[in-house]
Amino acid sequence: MILNASTSSETTAPSCVEDGKTDYAASVVFMEQTYTSEKTDVLLQLEHTYSNSITISTSCGYSGSYTAKICSVCGYSNIGDTSIVVHPHEFEYFTREVSCTETGVEDGFRCKNCGYVAAEEQIPALGHDYGDYICDGDTHYRECSRCDSKPTEAHSCYSWTTVKEPDCYEEGKQTGICLYCGGDTERILPIKHTWNSGVITLEATCISKGERLYTCTICDATKTESISETAHPWDEGVVTLEPTCTETGNRFHECTYCDATKNVTLGSLGHDWDEGVVTDEPNCIKTGIELFTCKRCGETKEIVLPKLHKFDGGVVTKTPSCTETGTLVFTCSACPATVSHTLPVKHDAVYHAKETPTCTEDGSAAHYQCSVCEAY
Repeated sequence: MILNASTSSETTAPSCVEDGKTDYAASVVFMEQTYTSEKTDVLLQLEHTYSNSITISTSCGYSGSYTAKICSVCGYSNIGDTSIVVHPHEFEYFTREVSCTETGVEDGFRCKNCGYVAAEEQIPALGHDYGDYICDGDTHYRECSRCDSKPTEAHSCYSWTTVKEPDCYEEGKQTGICLYCGGDTERILPIKHTWNSGVITLEATCISKGERLYTCTICDATKTESISETAHPWDEGVVTLEPTCTETGNRFHECTYCDATKNVTLGSLGHDWDEGVVTDEPNCIKTGIELFTCKRCGETKEIVLPKLHKFDGGVVTKTPSCTETGTLVFTCSACPATVSHTLPVKHDAVYHAKETPTCTEDGSAAHYQCSVCEAY
């Protein structure tokens, strides 16, 4: 037997930094089941390509100088002179004063030759210690008590007081005090008319703007406001292409005021299926088919009906009792298929009337009690 297998591979090339690899994958389908296999071959890391070298003078940690070879691919350097003699750092004690913006240092030890810091205790920067705001014309500033920091800002938050309200004839005025530094300023309020609701002097259309005239109720001053164009008043339209079950249609409209036109797409109607006709009845062995036909275009579609057993009314094969459930079995009239249904536990309940208690015997409420197991 010859089986057709599908194979694939993916290769990651090796470099002088890491290994490469080739991943192989194969799959084959046999008796409706897929079998796969995978494997990976490792491609060993490449040697470095040394194309140049540099000579480095040493300070602390080495004596003299050494030559480093540089890989032109990855930049890896390899020390060529292995006869280098190590010598120790020469540490000295140092401190650094803390400031508003820079950290300070206490108990620091630093090599006086190369600057290497072996130990230090850092003190966090203090931050600026600003005083109150000082007004300076249109700006204000604050000064730091520890350094020369002096940021300048524009007045940004005023508390306004109206000195004079504007009217139709004169501008108004407000004075303001900066909430940070107390600096004074003022601003002019424009003349303010009391306009009526306006009168349309030119009606807007779908192709031109209109105008509304407002009049001041105090001084009779006027102003004109533009009114935007109206929407086109479209006619009812004419269907130029009737939609079908699967294709869209088109309706053409004309503006009743100007020469504007537009086309409106009419959505497809979708199929109008009939109630369907069963052309192949289902049974115990096979599925059936129901055929539907579109009332508009005659398009047809088929729906598969599931297999259908024809079960009888059922036979009780085990009668339920007070302590055990029963079984009802339905059998298909066309094949040996059966379906079982569990019947619930069934008591033989007998009604007992209320009994009035006497001087010597207890009474009882009305109740039902099984005549077989005496369960209530």
